[in-house]
Amino acid sequence: MRVGLDAHMIGAQETGNETYVRGLVNGLASLDPGIELIAYTGRGDIELTMPPRGRRQRLISTIPAVRLGFELGARAIGDRLDVLHGSYVRPLWSPVPVVIAIHDVCYIRHPEWFSPLHRQAIQPAIAWSAQRSALIVTLSESSKRDIVEAYHLAGDKVVVIPIGPGNAVHPMSHPDRESRLRTIGVAPGRD
Repeated sequence: MRVGLDAHMIGAQETGNETYVRGLVNGLASLDPGIELIAYTGRGDIELTMPPRGRRQRLISTIPAVRLGFELGARAIGDRLDVLHGSYVRPLWSPVPVVIAIHDVCYIRHPEWFSPLHRQAIQPAIAWSAQRSALIVTLSESSKRDIVEAYHLAGDKVVVIPIGPGNAVHPMSHPDRESRLRTIGVAPGRD
């Protein structure tokens, strides 16, 4: 299976979205040697941890109208993708099924966190994308309920895939935990 991943936000300081996409690249790369992954990045100086066999990185426009208007759809044809994965907003057209990640609907639940212009731009685009994507992945049952309700979707169209802690997280030894807890003023209990 050949998977295309819209990874344009890597290197753009998009915090959570960027962390999610980097984790997805690493996860897909280690999941199955039969999965070919093509990560479409917005910058040429981005290095992704991907095993060399069956993994490629291609430059794509960071301008949403270009990337979502025609470039991702054209790349899906040229790269012979089986599926295309994006975040929140899907391309306007795609010859292959599109899966999008919607992490939450904070732009609906907390509109005060967004400028009116930003809300006017993202809300209809995400609603349109949610209706037209083959599948939506999200991080929690709570987010799934919010997405299903906000966009009037069938429950089986939204799949919960909890995120993992990533490779940088590892258990601390017992003495390290106690030392760390003491520095923040917490008295450790006994195991």
